[in-house]
Amino acid sequence: MSSADPPSWYHRFEDAEVDEASELYRGLADERRRVVLSVLDQRNTPKSESQLARLVAAQETGESPNAVSTADRERVQLSLHHVHLPHLEAIGLIEQTEDLHIACTQHPFWTTVDFRTLLTVDDDAPVTLTATFEALANRYRRAIMVLLKEQQALDVEEIAEELGRTPLSGQELPKLTAELVHCHLPKLEEARVVDVDSSESRIRYTGNVVLEKWFLEPRTQQEELEDMLMSRSYGNYER
Repeated sequence: MSSADPPSWYHRFEDAEVDEASELYRGLADERRRVVLSVLDQRNTPKSESQLARLVAAQETGESPNAVSTADRERVQLSLHHVHLPHLEAIGLIEQTEDLHIACTQHPFWTTVDFRTLLTVDDDAPVTLTATFEALANRYRRAIMVLLKEQQALDVEEIAEELGRTPLSGQELPKLTAELVHCHLPKLEEARVVDVDSSESRIRYTGNVVLEKWFLEPRTQQEELEDMLMSRSYGNYER
């Protein structure tokens, strides 16, 4: 369905062939994983699993680390060990040291202040980081954001046609349109990136402070980082 010459807006969207960025954003869509990263970044030293669990529990409850009960620490540690730490290690943001402590890697995301700032944003804000990262965790949705940022307002059929002209899509137009209506646009609306005007059948770009700074500004640090993801070379960290 895609043509040899993608539309002009597509040059700003650079991860069509490698969807590694989706896995990163999907990992960051979990609040506890963001707390883990924030704790490791703030403490700036590797932590044992037990130490990390106590610090995460303290941040989640607002208690001091010394006030965290053994039961709460063990509960958090269980989820870290079986779910969150393996996921963060798989997407390259943490690693295990020789003495079995948890540390940040040399992943390029750690080189930008914007990324570190995102980790400290309160997820109870009107537009939560969880919804924002879930919106980013799909390359169709990232392409829609870039398209609407440039065009401001389109109807569903126009969005589907634009996506169909890119290397992203091998789907027939009706199927792609259905995915937009039932999956991608609701996610973007939840993250308050778009507004669906049913009376005019138009999808309007409304903006999102996090996305404006982190993803949609022309040639931001984020785009440079995604170039590194495309090359699969992260300095000392190799995938």
